[in-house]
Amino acid sequence: MVCIKTLVVESDILLFYVMMAYMDTERPLPRAPIKIASIGETGAGKTTLFKRYTNEMAREVRSDGPTMGIDLTIAHKLNRFIELWDTSGSEKYYSFSTNYVRLAHGICLCYDASIDEDTAFSNVHAWYTRAQNCRSDFSQVPIVVIGNKQDLMAPKRETHRSPVEQWCASCSIRHFYASALQNTNCIEPLDGLVQRAIAFNDARTRRTNVPPAAPDLSSSPAGCAPRFFDLCSRCCRS
Repeated sequence: MVCIKTLVVESDILLFYVMMAYMDTERPLPRAPIKIASIGETGAGKTTLFKRYTNEMAREVRSDGPTMGIDLTIAHKLNRFIELWDTSGSEKYYSFSTNYVRLAHGICLCYDASIDEDTAFSNVHAWYTRAQNCRSDFSQVPIVVIGNKQDLMAPKRETHRSPVEQWCASCSIRHFYASALQNTNCIEPLDGLVQRAIAFNDARTRRTNVPPAAPDLSSSPAGCAPRFFDLCSRCCRS
């Protein structure tokens, strides 16, 4: 696995150096990276969840404090380079992180499942609405909702469906519980999101790379394309 971590926002520069590593090998250059953005309130555990996914935290869990702006990790997963954009949950960075949500091929909405259920639902719905307002194609973008800190949930809450779960089911959004602290269920939800993001990006690429249709020459003089018919009308009509 290739993993490069930085606080800078110019991900294309990092990708350039990663691709340069392939120049001295016989392997083909990798395809464009898949971009996954995390959103959610501060303290939900987005950074730790991404670290677990990239195997950066095999044993210890060490908190570096809240994310400032955006934290970028480039990893190699499922035979593709993945850019994991860990955006800050702070309000002062909202306009900054919005740009990454607009460009993402998949969105991970992470919330603190250990807090009050109504507060958790309010947070999830608010972040979902913000992301929805960022892009016109939001309904097509893969999204997963992950309730982190499952280890801190009250036992009684595990026996019934929370408001967040009910809302996700009504909106056909995939929902998972995870514990980044205990490294529980951190891989499956994000692997599924990456797979759907790859399919979303590949389908969009096919739509945008459709070759133009051949011009219809049936109504033009022999040897003249329609758009040049008026320009050479003298020689063609004489």
